Amino acid sequence: MKKHIQSIVICVFAIISLHLSGQTKPFPQNITYPYGYKPTTINSTLAQSEYTKLKTSFLVACDNNVRPIAETKDITKSEFVGYVMLIAAYQGDKENYDKLWNFYKSKRSSSANNMMAWKVNCGGIIDAGSITDADIDVAFSLIIAHRQWKEDYLEKAKTLIGILKNSVVTNCAGITTLKAGYGYGGCNETNISYYTPAFFRIFAQVTNDNIWTALADDTYTILNNAANATTGLVPDWQSVSGTAGTRSRSGNYQYDACRVPWRIALDYLWNGNTKAQQWCTKVTNWANGKGASNIKDGYTLNGNAIGQYNNSAFVGAFAVGAMCNSQSITNSFSTRLGELNESLAYYHYLRLIYLHVLSGNFWAPNLTTDVPSVKNPAMKIYSNPASGQITVEGMMRFEKIEIIRINGNTLYSEQTNASDRVVLNVRSLEKGAYLLKATDKAGAYECLKFLK
Repeated sequence: MKKHIQSIVICVFAIISLHLSGQTKPFPQNITYPYGYKPTTINSTLAQSEYTKLKTSFLVACDNNVRPIAETKDITKSEFVGYVMLIAAYQGDKENYDKLWNFYKSKRSSSANNMMAWKVNCGGIIDAGSITDADIDVAFSLIIAHRQWKEDYLEKAKTLIGILKNSVVTNCAGITTLKAGYGYGGCNETNISYYTPAFFRIFAQVTNDNIWTALADDTYTILNNAANATTGLVPDWQSVSGTAGTRSRSGNYQYDACRVPWRIALDYLWNGNTKAQQWCTKVTNWANGKGASNIKDGYTLNGNAIGQYNNSAFVGAFAVGAMCNSQSITNSFSTRLGELNESLAYYHYLRLIYLHVLSGNFWAPNLTTDVPSVKNPAMKIYSNPASGQITVEGMMRFEKIEIIRINGNTLYSEQTNASDRVVLNVRSLEKGAYLLKATDKAGAYECLKFLK
């Protein structure tokens, strides 16, 4: 009964969301990825509650826009804008997404070739340089926004992708590489946590530019050049040839590198890339040997702990990486992630991204058949008050139909006969609002509200 009531709540939420913002893929989608494992110990409810926490505790007003806070409330960093724009797009939260996008645009810097300045406050720019992963995430979020709301988000994405290509993509002896930011980094200094090959493959589709496919493929050369042969751990900073960073550029697995399992795992979950699977399997086998509750926030590449704390930034990334490995390791790290409660911005933003991936709500924009939609425009209800009937069209792919009160009580249920049109007698229903729920063989369902 509890599970059934929860599905009704999701139906109601989806109807309200669609009415307010018209998104095509309302949260939650709860997809099964084409490859890998999903945890059975975590679900969309936690992702939703943590998003509510984000809006109340980590987003602040700035003029008519919003910005995510950093270590202090008066500061915002561009990578945090990228994280939250990704999350807002997948949530279908158009109001906050547009306000974040407007904030991003207001902090573009000529010193960053019209990308966002890395460190800002509401009133101005503190550090005018760029940081590459931020603008990559923003560009990809614009593609998700296009998938949600159409409008002109795709053209905005293409413009930003073009700026990225001209600003931070370079070639190092035949290996396509990312600079760390506009005007610095490259062959001798890159950051593997800025590489999301699954995003790059979508960039290639959007722009018809194979340089992004080359970057996606060459990610694995750069990754494996620096990865420890035993643990799989990679450094925060490295050269393309694999030399770990030194001095101010950390050569250990710390707060940059901790994000890599998430970024690499997507290429397996969405595309079945075996190189992604192999690296994620190695590094999460090592992490599983430590135990999810014992993971620290920093290691040398050979696996010696140099950190002290067990937090979502590290645990959650290993949970996502384990989706390429096994059900048991995925469940173990997801369970621990669910037990954590973060009050620091960086941890919370990454936690939210990981929760969306783990719960099946970080879908690839080119995945259509694998995503169970909660609302399909082809499904329609026509009422005939004189006859006391309703006609439901668009039922061909469904096998079960239900009429449900808003409070969750099921009043009527029947198996359908694969007909596109179903006529139901509702004469006995009292006047009021009802939900019609149609479910297919895979368990995906669609809901429409109707009035009697």
